[in-house]
Amino acid sequence: MAGQVSLKSIACRCGLSVSTVSQILNDKPNNFSSEETKRRVRETARELGYRTNFGYKLMRGQETRTFAILTSMLHMKSSEHIRELVVNLMSELNQRSYASYFSPMGCDLEKNLDAVRDFLVRGVEYFIILGTPVGFREMEALIEESGMRLISTSPSFKRCLTVDVIGGAAQVFRFLHGKGGGGFRFLGLPLSDSPGNDIRFRALQRVFPALSDEEILARYYRSLPEIDYDPDYFNDILFVRAKETVTRLLRDEPGITALACHSDTTALAAASVLLRMGKVIGKDVFLGGFNNDFAVRNAPYPISSVSHGWVERSGLLIDAALSEGECRTILEPVVYLRTLEEM
Repeated sequence: MAGQVSLKSIACRCGLSVSTVSQILNDKPNNFSSEETKRRVRETARELGYRTNFGYKLMRGQETRTFAILTSMLHMKSSEHIRELVVNLMSELNQRSYASYFSPMGCDLEKNLDAVRDFLVRGVEYFIILGTPVGFREMEALIEESGMRLISTSPSFKRCLTVDVIGGAAQVFRFLHGKGGGGFRFLGLPLSDSPGNDIRFRALQRVFPALSDEEILARYYRSLPEIDYDPDYFNDILFVRAKETVTRLLRDEPGITALACHSDTTALAAASVLLRMGKVIGKDVFLGGFNNDFAVRNAPYPISSVSHGWVERSGLLIDAALSEGECRTILEPVVYLRTLEEM
C-alpha cells in the first residue's frame, strides 16, 4: 500500500542513504545534493507512492508544507478556467515540493466547515480559496483562529488577489459598442432588484456613465430566462436557452449589430444562430463573451472576450498565500478584442 512505502525503499532504489533521502524530501537546508539527485529522489518517491507522515510532523511541531485548494462545486463544474487553475496550482505546488489537497465545497455550511476542520487536523498550513463558496466568512474565521494563512481570488476575503474583470468587460463592451453603435445589446442572466451587484452590469455602468440604471436596462440589457443552477448540466442548459433567446431577440430587434454575452457559452450559442441565419460574425454582427474559454480561443470566427488570467498567474496565488501581512492586490485582466481581419 502507498502508506507503507518507507524512506529506506526510496534510498535503496536511488542508491543513497536514508538520511540523504529524508533531507531531500523534507527540503532540509543542510542538504547539498545536486538538482539531478533531488529530481531523481522525488520522482522515485512519486512512483512508489510515498506520502509524508503528517501526523508525525505535527507531533514534532514541524512544518507540513501543505496547501488546501477550495472552491464551490458549481464554480468547479461550470467554469473551465477554474478547472485549469486547480490543475496548474497543484502542479506548481508539486514542483515547489509542497503537498496539496483539493476539495470542491457544496451547499451545506456545516459540511464545508467540517472539511476545513479536517484539513487543519491533517496539518494544512495554507489555504487558497477560489471564489466565495458557501460559508466563506465562517471558513475565513476558522482558518484565522487556527493561525494558518489564507488567500482568495474574491474581494469578499480580507486577504485576496483579485482581477479587475469589471474593467476588462467594460473594454470589451466599449469595443463592441464602437463597432455596433446603436445596435449594441448585452445578453445577460436575470438581474435581482439590485443590478449593481452584477459584475457585467457594473461594466455597462462604466461604459454608459451618463445613463441611469433604468436607461441602461431599457436600451441595452436583454435577459436570458431563469435557469436552474445544476452544476452537472448548467452550461448545456445555458447553451440551449441562449440559442432560443438569441433567435427571438434577432427576430424582434433585427437592427442588432453587436451582441455582448454573459459568458463564452452564451456567445457560442449566439454564433450558432447567426451562422444559421447567414450572418458574418465580425462584419454583420460583432460578438463578445466572458472568460476566453478554449472553444472561443479556437473558434473560426472572431469572438472578443476577457480572461482573469489565473491559469498563467497560479504562481502569484501561491506566493501570496506564503506571504505574511495584508494582501489586497488587484491585477489587470487579459482582454481579447478580436476582429475578422485577424482571423
